[in-house]
Amino acid sequence: MWNACRAAMLQGSQPVSDRDELPYAQVKAAADLYALCWQSGEVVTYTPDPEKATIWLNNYSGTCVQEYVKLERLQETLSGNSPVIPDDWVMVPKEPTQAMIKAWLSEVANWRGHVAGYKAALAAAPQHEVK
Repeated sequence: MWNACRAAMLQGSQPVSDRDELPYAQVKAAADLYALCWQSGEVVTYTPDPEKATIWLNNYSGTCVQEYVKLERLQETLSGNSPVIPDDWVMVPKEPTQAMIKAWLSEVANWRGHVAGYKAALAAAPQHEVK
């Protein structure tokens, strides 16, 4: 069993020869405009298309891309909920409050289970005020 686990762990440690094989997360484009430039800073053209910016970087050496964001969007982002709390998620304190612990233990003591206790603790957590 140990050797099977070790082999499975080591399998992912093999070097990747082709850069296109590298696993990386797809990042959603945030810029409104891209300036396609030479490393010297000379702008060649502008495009709103992130794919064109990626092609520019990958296919030509000595290039760079500058990203521009509309001022209104930047201000909205800076004044809003940052980082964004996804829907169906809640913000809770690092350490549970006494009310959260009491709610959890009450559910577990009444044989409702840990899922019910977890939900009760979340409901008892202090609520984050939205400005």
